[in-house]
Amino acid sequence: MSNVFIGKKVQTVDVAPQFDSYSRVTIQVSDDIEYTAGTDTGRAMTLVCPWGTQEMAENILASLKNFRYQPYTASGALADPAAELGDGITVNNVFSGIYRQKTRFGRMFSSDISAPSDEEIDHEYPYVPHQERKITRQLYSMAAELKVQAGLISAEVEQRESETAWVRATMGIQSSQISAKVSKNGGDSASFGWVLDDSSWTISANGSDVLKATKSGLEVYGRITATGGRIGGFDITSDSLSYNSMTWGGTNTSGIYIGPRGIQLGKNFSVDSSGNLVAASGTFSGFVKAGNIQYGGSSGTLPGAALTSGSVFGGGGGAIAGGSITTFNTTGGINTSLGYADFANGVFNEWNTAPVVRCDSIRIGNDYFKPVTIYYANASGGTSYVTVLGFR
Repeated sequence: MSNVFIGKKVQTVDVAPQFDSYSRVTIQVSDDIEYTAGTDTGRAMTLVCPWGTQEMAENILASLKNFRYQPYTASGALADPAAELGDGITVNNVFSGIYRQKTRFGRMFSSDISAPSDEEIDHEYPYVPHQERKITRQLYSMAAELKVQAGLISAEVEQRESETAWVRATMGIQSSQISAKVSKNGGDSASFGWVLDDSSWTISANGSDVLKATKSGLEVYGRITATGGRIGGFDITSDSLSYNSMTWGGTNTSGIYIGPRGIQLGKNFSVDSSGNLVAASGTFSGFVKAGNIQYGGSSGTLPGAALTSGSVFGGGGGAIAGGSITTFNTTGGINTSLGYADFANGVFNEWNTAPVVRCDSIRIGNDYFKPVTIYYANASGGTSYVTVLGFR
């Protein structure tokens, strides 16, 4: 690219206001993926590139950051014959670029050059991505063959317009003859083909059907990738399936969520990815095994009706049965207290002996006896006492 200086060697010049500088760049990778850099304070540039990245968008914005597009139209410019589209140009102290050029090969070799306005930039020269042009070239021969076949069908319809039934039969025969196959040789052999007949449309690869459409529906053999849409009443999101707009932790009564967080059915049942189960209630017809069961307080209670005969038992045979609690498998305070009671019972029934027994009174039959202290003068002139059982 070169710079061309014209100055005032031009018949007429029409200069439009300079555009705002670019402040945002968007690269569209697919219908669902795009990368954006910058803000909405100025002009925006949108590009289509299936290999686009965030870094690419930021680099493009950096290169356009100080660029301001200058529209103009110069008629009868005496430009260098070597000037071409894309060169820079200076006309009447206005610098821009040659983006449209019409040359008159006369005595003066003049040109009408310009930088189109906004609408012409966006709509007059639409950009077709590289991959779309490549696909168009590769499938040109196939498209041409199909167009010829379609032309035969159309011509047949025009000739037999009054004979509707015969026309339909002819079209059925023609459609059964439409068939194509594309082969490609690379590091290993690979093929792709399709067949369209009067009852189905089939796509095959490597000798096997991968997709078949019939009047009964669509059959797919192999992997399906989708980041949106619906299947069986479920909404497909980027990483989950949702019924009735249910989300993880949602409160819909009849909603369903299946995703990386876990599974949730309505608002009262869920299992997260760590195996934690939350349910409002439940019935188990078989065995239930748990390393830890909590009850009481916010965890709920265990009602007395649940403790039936033999429902709680120990590994050695002790059990709550028949309305009684035995000392088997009990520890701490219960065993100690019951041991004291057994020993005291033995003292009063003469098979145990206690070193000291303390009481306020003793009952023998219907009579009560209690300790009585008797004081008396001793031989040394002092006072002594003796305690005996006295009748109360």
